[in-house]
Amino acid sequence: MGGPQGLAKALKTNLKTGIEGSPQDIRERLEKYGTNTKRIPKIRSLWELVVEALSDTTLIMLMVLAAVNIAIGIYKEGIEHGWVDGVAIYAAVVIIVSIAAGNNWSKEKQFQKLVAKASIDTCPVYRGTEGLTQTIAVSELVVGDII
Repeated sequence: MGGPQGLAKALKTNLKTGIEGSPQDIRERLEKYGTNTKRIPKIRSLWELVVEALSDTTLIMLMVLAAVNIAIGIYKEGIEHGWVDGVAIYAAVVIIVSIAAGNNWSKEKQFQKLVAKASIDTCPVYRGTEGLTQTIAVSELVVGDII
């Protein structure tokens, strides 16, 4: 494109003073090229995090062993007392999964807030003023800005 000068010419930008157009020119650039915003990551639902926690090999083995324990317990001790140990193992699995999914969900919410906060930054930019900068939000930068 002819180096920096060619690129500046194609973008209708002055390399010393930045965009010299009107606010309408800025709006047209926003429409043509889009905004300079980060997409805030979608957090997984609590249900997805529960399914992920349940897919742990150790917990799967515990649930299988709990089922075996219930079957053997009922066979040896009868229905009245044979199920207690197996259900206690299932209760432990529920507690572990609840804590793991809750912690992961909390971390994802914190990460989402951090990404949103990072997009609020500002930067100096040349926009039609000889040697002077304006401080604008990073999200207001457009193609052709000299920063």
